[in-house]
Amino acid sequence: LDPGRRVVHESGDLDGDGAVELAVRSDRLALLLRPAQGGTVTELAYRPLRFDLADVLTRRPEHSHLKIAEAEQAGTPGGPTRTIHETRVVKEAGLERLLAYDPYRRASLQDYLLAPDGEGAAEVEQAWVAFPAEPCRAAVREEADAVTVELRAAAVAQGTGVELAKTVELHAGADALEARYELRATQPLRARFAVRWTLPLTGSAPDRYYRIDKGETASLESTGTRAGERLELVDEWLGLAAGLWWSPAGRVDWGPIYTVSLSEAGLERIWQGAQVTVSWPVELGPAPWSGRIGLTLEARRGGRS
Repeated sequence: LDPGRRVVHESGDLDGDGAVELAVRSDRLALLLRPAQGGTVTELAYRPLRFDLADVLTRRPEHSHLKIAEAEQAGTPGGPTRTIHETRVVKEAGLERLLAYDPYRRASLQDYLLAPDGEGAAEVEQAWVAFPAEPCRAAVREEADAVTVELRAAAVAQGTGVELAKTVELHAGADALEARYELRATQPLRARFAVRWTLPLTGSAPDRYYRIDKGETASLESTGTRAGERLELVDEWLGLAAGLWWSPAGRVDWGPIYTVSLSEAGLERIWQGAQVTVSWPVELGPAPWSGRIGLTLEARRGGRS
């Protein structure tokens, strides 16, 4: 790393997993991009608050999850239930509905190509192309006070060749990250393109909320969908506002991420973060479809001390 530059980058197997990662660091942000996983972002550290906005647990099966079905069978309606073979309490009914697992590591800038009538959040599991499973070619370009990472991936959707180009820019002095997209197909293809963000802001408090539009707010624990071009996540205790914006206007879906884990008190839901999926209807062909999406961060006074 060059200590004389305000934005620096480093590449290599930085975490010992056998794949090449790209670390890009400025005076305001630190990113870790994974070309082997579709150019996703698994570190997004905001230096002014010393807070990592990509630190969300990937949901995996746990042995204790087997006990939930046993508890549902052995329990009585209207109260907490216990497993057949032990006395650990299932702290709320219906936990089995939260047993969802992630096919790919949790990250931001996860890209998906869906059926044209697919819903941005609900249909990701049935994506025509899940780019987190597609390795990217990566190139880095240095400028005076910026680093640009160009990522390219090729895939097949419904028998049609598809090419994705994603350009991620980080500028010195900027509390912001921007990604530009170009998407092509070898022949006409109607689809929906989705970009997913995962942010670890906590949800169960009145001072932690989405700011949607025209002053409307919703809890970070809420689930919703809108047409628009921006959505802000606010954590007043942390002193952070994280504003997502995109162009052209599209659909945004948001919702909570929970795991189900075993504590000394029993099996319970554990908040992990908020999931935001932005999607657009696209008409693909040899000429590129283009879009942009970005994250703007603001450290606000009155947060944690």
